[in-house]
Amino acid sequence: MLIGHLLATWQQARANRSHLKKIDSVGELLSSAAVDTVPTIVSYLSGDLPQGRIGLGFAAVGAVAADPSQESCLTIADVDTTLSAIKAAAGPGSKKAKAQLLLDLFAGPTAPEQDFPRRLLVGELRQGALEGIMMDAVAAAAGVDGALVRHAAVVTGNLPMVASQALEGGSDALAKFGLELFAGVQPMPAQTAESVAVAGAKTGEAAVEWKVDGARVQVHRQGDEVRVFTRNLRDIARSAHEVVRAAASLNVDSIILDGEAVANLGLSNLG
Repeated sequence: MLIGHLLATWQQARANRSHLKKIDSVGELLSSAAVDTVPTIVSYLSGDLPQGRIGLGFAAVGAVAADPSQESCLTIADVDTTLSAIKAAAGPGSKKAKAQLLLDLFAGPTAPEQDFPRRLLVGELRQGALEGIMMDAVAAAAGVDGALVRHAAVVTGNLPMVASQALEGGSDALAKFGLELFAGVQPMPAQTAESVAVAGAKTGEAAVEWKVDGARVQVHRQGDEVRVFTRNLRDIARSAHEVVRAAASLNVDSIILDGEAVANLGLSNLG
């Protein structure tokens, strides 16, 4: 698929304030896309890179200047391949190699088509087609219940993959997704209630504690293996030693924990 098709959908999403119109435009694009390009499309329109961090900041992206073309044959696959090559560049001369790859990427498309990957790289798409809308658009394109898409996306932490499964296998494919150890689960924001009584009626028997302001983490343990995921589902076990030790000390074979990690600053020793 040409990057121009993605660009047109992005522009429609930016122009429309209507939630439903955003869903329609994104859903139409997903319906017409080849299944193997769906994960990339979902990532891009969600403002994410499938590759994660690729070693380019504002300065590096802003320094690239290439004359735009009048016509373009740049595809979504071309962009994805170049970004993977940029991430893979390492060692002496990698900074120059990354800059050249980026320059080559921007040399082919039209001016509007240059703008999209540039904004994507620096996190400034501002089109409003973030994950909530993307989930609804995936459901619409695949003709499945939105609740199935949301559940699969939450338990896998991977909406692009869920999108391709939904479009290829429908409800049956989505029904197979469930909670798994070491697969980060997307955090689910809390909802407000009018009172404690109202909240209790919805949750049933529950324990309540003071809200502690720390770092939201999710801990997965099976046997001696422990992983610690951030809100963005990045594994930080190598740097969260206290959390790993605490999880390893629990008398369980396997467990998934979600909560706030608070550093022990030794406040009792402060004068």
